[in-house]
Amino acid sequence: MQALSDRLGDYALHYALVHAEFTRTMSGRPRDGFADASPIAERAAVQRRNSRAAELFTGLLPYSTSLLHLARSALEAMTPAPHHPGWHLLLDDLAHAAQQARHLVESHPEAATDPSAAAERDAALWPYATTWAERSRLVRDLAEHHRPRTPMPQLDAEVARQLTEQVRAARTARSLGLLESWYDASGRIITLAWADDQNNRVLAIAGDLDGPDMHVVARFPTDREAWQCLPPAVPAGVLQPGLSRETAPELPPKVTTEELTAQVLRADAAGEVSEALHYATEEGTPYAGPLAELRDFVTLCAEFSEALETRAGLLLAARLHAADRQLSAVRRELEDIAEEMGEQISVLPPHRLPLPRHLPAPAPAPRPTTAACVPGAPPAAPPGRRR
Repeated sequence: MQALSDRLGDYALHYALVHAEFTRTMSGRPRDGFADASPIAERAAVQRRNSRAAELFTGLLPYSTSLLHLARSALEAMTPAPHHPGWHLLLDDLAHAAQQARHLVESHPEAATDPSAAAERDAALWPYATTWAERSRLVRDLAEHHRPRTPMPQLDAEVARQLTEQVRAARTARSLGLLESWYDASGRIITLAWADDQNNRVLAIAGDLDGPDMHVVARFPTDREAWQCLPPAVPAGVLQPGLSRETAPELPPKVTTEELTAQVLRADAAGEVSEALHYATEEGTPYAGPLAELRDFVTLCAEFSEALETRAGLLLAARLHAADRQLSAVRRELEDIAEEMGEQISVLPPHRLPLPRHLPAPAPAPRPTTAACVPGAPPAAPPGRRR
């Protein structure tokens, strides 16, 4: 089991390296305005990417059936949950991708000696190779549930209550040392945190840290022992189902708003959003973030308006300076939010499923109302009685 999981992990890692190199090549190619100055170089880069990805993917294909069997058998053994049909669909999507890829390989025997046929085959394999890279985490997380777990140490009820109160107090004081958070197969949030004692023991906490049902379930000497005992993680969710975490471009040293938006869209953990907020509010050359650049742009517009030396221009300049002050206040607020966001170690819940790449997606489930999602919100009013 571990060898199969490691093989899939190696594939995803090398695929990411291939795509990252391709992204850097494309972002660094010479351009004339918005037109590509070298379409021949672009086609060569795409063909090189496809060829390397196809080589990696054809090496993984013989193991795809066994990998899917591991994931499916683990999923079947779990207590049913509303998002499990979505996971089944994604596994079916992977099986479809593997089947199509095998057909492509078998139907292009001339690719071994004909470069044109190899380029055609590799281009057709690319979307299926991408699908397996995108979903590798799903398969590996599910396969991890086959790993035997060490029995979890039991806490005395009174000790558990005292530790829970200590955690609640530390959370209120923002002094709780958080390590990691995940969802288990039952839908619980599990969080590891440092205990507030001289031995630096690790606490396992179940539930939303800020919710009334939060409680300590176990205490461990180290986080390693905690991992050996606690239920394994299920795949984290996605923010928007049509986007891919693996194929998004890497962030360059100087990032744009579009790139920060892409980082948030592909994020599944709060720390990634915190990092994007820090980038957005960064000041100073040459690392100014988009918000600082917007303030520079507004200031330049105000300078132009003043240079008109008209009443309207001065009034517009005054409004632009006021907008700049508001942007400054927004920047300070976002900096504070980024700091607090960075203290969170939350991940998106597993029911936020990505869409399959090749099979039809199911109809979306009805979303809960806003009030139902807000802690402490009053319950929705019952429907009126029919006459």
